[in-house]
Amino acid sequence: MDIALLVIFLITDWSIVGIFAAVYGGKHRYREGMIFGVHVPESAVLDKDTAALTAHYRKVNRNFYIINLAAGTGAAFLSLGHLSIFMIVWTLWLLAFCVVSMGLLFFAHRRMYSLKVSKKWIVGEPVRTVIVDTSVSSVSEKLPFSHWWHLPVILASILALFFLPHLREYFGDSYLRFLLPGAVLLMEAIFWFVHVWYSHRENVVYSNDSKINLAVNRLTKRVWSGMWIASNYLMLLSMAILLIPLAVHGSTTTLEFFLFLAIQITVIVLITASILWLENKRNDILSADRSPLLVDDDLYWKNGWYSNPDDKRFFVQDRMCSANFSMNMAKPAAKAITGTITAGTVLLLVWICAVFVRMDFVQPQLSLRGANVEVTAGMYDISFSRDDILEAELLDSLPEEPLRRTNGAATNDYLLGKFYGNQTGECRLYIYRNIQPILAIYLPEYTVFINSKTPGEVEAWYDSLKNPSRSHASSAHESP
Repeated sequence: MDIALLVIFLITDWSIVGIFAAVYGGKHRYREGMIFGVHVPESAVLDKDTAALTAHYRKVNRNFYIINLAAGTGAAFLSLGHLSIFMIVWTLWLLAFCVVSMGLLFFAHRRMYSLKVSKKWIVGEPVRTVIVDTSVSSVSEKLPFSHWWHLPVILASILALFFLPHLREYFGDSYLRFLLPGAVLLMEAIFWFVHVWYSHRENVVYSNDSKINLAVNRLTKRVWSGMWIASNYLMLLSMAILLIPLAVHGSTTTLEFFLFLAIQITVIVLITASILWLENKRNDILSADRSPLLVDDDLYWKNGWYSNPDDKRFFVQDRMCSANFSMNMAKPAAKAITGTITAGTVLLLVWICAVFVRMDFVQPQLSLRGANVEVTAGMYDISFSRDDILEAELLDSLPEEPLRRTNGAATNDYLLGKFYGNQTGECRLYIYRNIQPILAIYLPEYTVFINSKTPGEVEAWYDSLKNPSRSHASSAHESP
């Protein structure tokens, strides 16, 4: 489990740094009439102030990504230890990386805009409204691939939920039998939704020549729609590699797991490569354009984000990455959404870190409160009546069958949360590995397995449950 987690986070961290470097690292180059997202004449490339700014950004940016590649790798290796420490360090690294990387780009963008204003590098006429090429709009529906190519993938995933051989028997009544294919199905549905949404976005006018506009918009929508379709079929393949052996043979091999992981990586690589290839190809087409549309809307992007009160659109194509969309920050709703998402993300990450701290450092406890028994263990607290206990016994080990985690944590040090076994059924585990004895408490709905690092504590719990007089004495002693 720890090695798998390490591999997953290594790939995740390398992918994050690589994608940021590929998408934002080259903004110092003159492309599509811009440097750092600011429209300037091509002669501005030779200006000494521009050259100094781009050289400084290139040097700082290169060092920044190299340092963060090493930092992300180091953070991933912390997953071999306490998960809480790893999550705190990894979260801080991720937040710092995202904020600083975009901060460096926005700083360079604002410096470039200041240079443009001071040197009066005006490119085209100022624009306040949306420009439309009606000849391209008339054929807009035919530009992308049909979104109905996603339907076979969705149907196959739904069928897997109900008809894959032995899947129900393997997971039993646990909702885990819906969780794995359901997660893949959700991702497939998101890809389909983004395909439809992106296909219906407004066409961008790049040139006074409608043929150029048609070529670029067709290329853009074909690449994006084809990318989502290919990604969806890859997601279906990854689900088949993981779930079919699980359902037929009752287990998956290490090779099958890494094949599943490799396909997920392939999806990330496909999306990244498609974006980069599209930008290069689009730049080639526009570079050959003899009648480019020269407009200057940099005033609305001067801070690094779009803010135009005269534009009715809520989403616009992002200036720094054409694959992204930016909200029109002149609208109050955009500010509210941005603030809510930012605050929500930070609070969610803090909550996740707090949960892992409790799991790592707060030892599960069993206590008797009158006729009730309580087990406290972070977010997996439970309570039940002593009258509901069917049986309690001390064990040397857990049942000799795979106990599948449905909601909880399984590390090299402990098993915590909700698990399921074909013979055992639903169970709650509060187990430190390689520590005996284990107290098993059998209830009508599930079985509780708990042990302790404190010598003699498990035996004391067992005696209290089996001896009512000691139980009441303990409760009276604990009452204030």
